[in-house]
Amino acid sequence: FGLKFGLVGSLTERLQRDPSVREIIPLGGGRFRADFIDALGQRPDVAFAIARTRQIAATAELLLPAKGRAVTVEMLPTAAGDPLLQQVPPPQALHQVVQSFTAAENLGPAAGDDLQASFSRQQAGKVQWRQTRLQVAAVLPLAAFERDGLFASLALLEAVEDYRDGRGVPALGWPGEAAGNDAQRIYPAFRLYARGLADVEKLRAYFAERKWLVSTQAAQIAQVQALGR
Repeated sequence: FGLKFGLVGSLTERLQRDPSVREIIPLGGGRFRADFIDALGQRPDVAFAIARTRQIAATAELLLPAKGRAVTVEMLPTAAGDPLLQQVPPPQALHQVVQSFTAAENLGPAAGDDLQASFSRQQAGKVQWRQTRLQVAAVLPLAAFERDGLFASLALLEAVEDYRDGRGVPALGWPGEAAGNDAQRIYPAFRLYARGLADVEKLRAYFAERKWLVSTQAAQIAQVQALGR
């Protein structure tokens, strides 16, 4: 009784509480269209799915002008239903962001503060910079995300990727080449979370059937389930 409802129960509950256990991470350079990722999000075994831009383009230099501090962070797309945001509301506008605990600790902003974000690119052998103001809508608890990160709308990550690819970003007033058709945009990856622990293996098998490499914690979940049995 103690093993079943103590050890096994607590292990299962810990897995259920940790969203990262239910994350499905695509490996390698994929080519995914927005409609495919949207369809993934509609599956009954998927809790959350959103497209992700190239990781090398999804970084930002953040500066808190009032304190003169700066930090480099990774940018992650987010939206309503993101398991990592938990009780924190997602950004509601292009210039709104949710900051990770460590990034806020290093930089010093609180919810409602403004940040200055800088993005660089290299063209014709010259380094160019663009800046924009971002508002911190909220700060995540440490348990939700333990790295220096910035959760923003997919539109902001797409804008930064376009700028670094030499394209213009009218929404931010950044000049460049004419932007292409967003309907034809190809994403190299996505953020995806299974709805429940049992769904992780279903999704792993779904991607394996299509020869798409993904990283999951299906083996860890299976060990706890086997222990329960």
